[in-house]
Amino acid sequence: MDWHELEPGIHACIRPAEGANLGLIATGEGWVLMDTAFCALELLSALDARGVVLADLRLTFNSHFHADHTWGNQLVHSPILGHWRCRDLMLRCAEDEWSPAARERWLAEIAATHPDEAARCRERLTDLRVTAPDDVFRRARRLTLGKRRLEFLHCGGHSPDLSVMWLPDDGVLFAADLLFRGRYPYLGDADVPAWTRALARLARLTPARVVPGHGGLAAAADLDRQRVYLEETWQRCAEHRARGRSLEAMLADPRFPGLEDVPDPGGQHRLAGIRAIAALEAAATTAPRHAATA
Repeated sequence: MDWHELEPGIHACIRPAEGANLGLIATGEGWVLMDTAFCALELLSALDARGVVLADLRLTFNSHFHADHTWGNQLVHSPILGHWRCRDLMLRCAEDEWSPAARERWLAEIAATHPDEAARCRERLTDLRVTAPDDVFRRARRLTLGKRRLEFLHCGGHSPDLSVMWLPDDGVLFAADLLFRGRYPYLGDADVPAWTRALARLARLTPARVVPGHGGLAAAADLDRQRVYLEETWQRCAEHRARGRSLEAMLADPRFPGLEDVPDPGGQHRLAGIRAIAALEAAATTAPRHAATA
């Protein structure tokens, strides 16, 4: 975990080993926190490393509902801002796959193969209380706090609720999980065409600095690189399916792109990406996917 000051008062916590990245923005009226990590302990550790206490937070922003970005929410006392779908999805998950019983099943599955990891997770999640945003927006929320302008923009793509934080006067974009560095993107809740449109939209902002949801600091060119990877993989999957070719034929096609900055011995991560995107592309022809804006 390393904190970087990108511009005066704009800090990014890069956590390649621990999980999702975080952001802290000084406003003159208190700090704005972006995302709250996987648990209260992780959030406290990150804030302590930056010398910020919970009472200093003016606003907390959830980029999307995934647990590694929101399960520290219960710790904060500030208002929590998020897209309305973020709130909706968190409340639904709290009654289903995030319920105490479901978490116990999940921990038992981990313990079967990684008992030490399961024990660490259990310790960190013992007092988990899923806490959804209490302030929501639809397309965007624009704020001025002190002299700092902040824009929270709904994009979708990685998940239906995903939103980013853009600081227009500073040229800094917190892209959340629309951008991954050093690993292949998680596609479990993805709408790939919406994702590629969102990346093209963000590139048009011409940010000087980009903070990804996972991995090291990035630049505007990285938005285009990930867009091209997703777009070309989706299109090639569609071409194979239109010709009636099997998944095995897709996996054997060397023309599928990969991500050059990702260590991938044997190409297994690239193949997993093809499998995931092929399934999403096939499903898109029979059922509507999440809209990119709402």
